[in-house]
Amino acid sequence: MSIVTVSELKAFIDPNETSTANDTLLGTIIGIVEKQVESYLGREIATGTHTEYYDIDYHQDALHLRHTPVTSVTSIHDCLDYEYDAADLVDSSDYTLFSTDGIVQLKSGYFSEGRRTVKVIYVGGWADGSEPADMLGAIMLQCAYLYQHRNDLGAKQINLGAPGLGTISKASDEALIPQVQRMLDPYVWMEQ
Repeated sequence: MSIVTVSELKAFIDPNETSTANDTLLGTIIGIVEKQVESYLGREIATGTHTEYYDIDYHQDALHLRHTPVTSVTSIHDCLDYEYDAADLVDSSDYTLFSTDGIVQLKSGYFSEGRRTVKVIYVGGWADGSEPADMLGAIMLQCAYLYQHRNDLGAKQINLGAPGLGTISKASDEALIPQVQRMLDPYVWMEQ
């Protein structure tokens, strides 16, 4: 499900626009941009259930979950045999969840050292309507950019139209525009 609606994007591009002629195109652009943004962030935006496996270092007592904010942790398995069965469950009273940062901190002791020794199933991401305003703004800005430049995608330079004004280079069609990247940078997932 998209976090930006066609009507929100239309109001952002032109508050006086009432035609529905471009609604399908705008919906397609929203879908493309949201996938670009998720790729840039290294995680999904919308809330969902996630299963992640962790390589654990010597004396590691915390995990940094990818899809923040974390709503709940369904289970944590800590094992060396890769069975992840009931005997390997970490009791919820044995750790603290810092939801906003997506950090699970053991109250005492350490996770078992090794490759993929910890499996976490949890619900994380932004619930519909709770996404940060600057993230929504970044998505709408990128959508508006693609919509307004839809006829010159693939061009490396744009003629400014008047003699003596020359041309300007435009952003790559695959890339988010620099302003959008700066707006999204605080939300990029960084492996700890």
